[in-house]
Amino acid sequence: MPRRFTDIDRDRFRDETFEFFAAFFENSLNELAQRHPDVQARFKRIDAEAFTAALYRDGKKKASCHIFLGKLPDGIAYSSSESQARNSYNEILNVEADEHGLFWRPIGMNIRNQDAARLMPQAAAEAYWELFLRDMRR
Repeated sequence: MPRRFTDIDRDRFRDETFEFFAAFFENSLNELAQRHPDVQARFKRIDAEAFTAALYRDGKKKASCHIFLGKLPDGIAYSSSESQARNSYNEILNVEADEHGLFWRPIGMNIRNQDAARLMPQAAAEAYWELFLRDMRR
C-alpha cells in the first residue's frame, strides 16, 4: 500500500542521516589512521548541523571537508573545504520519497553514477567518504 511522507518524516530522516554521517566519518577517520601510521586524522563537530574532517600524511594536510545541513535546498551538503561557510558546496543530497520510502538523491555535481539515483543513508555516507578520499589519493 502506498505511503505518503510528511515534512516531519523528511526532517527526521535528514537529521538521523546527518548523525549517521558524523559517526561514519569519525569512525572511518580513526580506522584509517590506525591502519596507516603515516596518516593522521582530525574530526571536529562544529554544532548540531555541521562537522569538518581532515586527513594528513606525514603532517601535511591532504584532504579536508565540511559537511552540513543545507538550507536551500534542504539536504546534506558537502564542501571540499574546511571553511565553515554554509553557502557553498561541491555536492548536496536531497531527501526524496516515493510510495515505498525516503531516500537521498545527489544533485549530480560530483556524484554521477547510476547507483546514486536512490541512496539509503549508508550508501550516501559512503559516497561522501569517496569524495573526501579523492584528494588523499592524489
